[in-house]
Amino acid sequence: MTWRALPARPCFLELINSGELPTGRALVAGCGRGYAVAALASAGRSVTGLEISDTAKAAADEYLATALGGEARYQTKTEMLQHYLNNDKIGVT
Repeated sequence: MTWRALPARPCFLELINSGELPTGRALVAGCGRGYAVAALASAGRSVTGLEISDTAKAAADEYLATALGGEARYQTKTEMLQHYLNNDKIGVT
């Protein structure tokens, strides 16, 4: 099965563009291809995207390098999430 993510939702983009979200730092858990990361970063935020899938992380790195053009910072953290999952630091109920 091929991995695929959908672009940032229009309602999410409207919220970002409304000016109602605070600026500063943002965290996108399960960032997938990085569409939400790019949308938040292009609005002047420092964004960290967390992704556990190596395939999705690679796609996010490729997309964000083009989408952000080096003007905004982003990170994807496959290794950090994998460490917590391997050490049972994330509880699921």
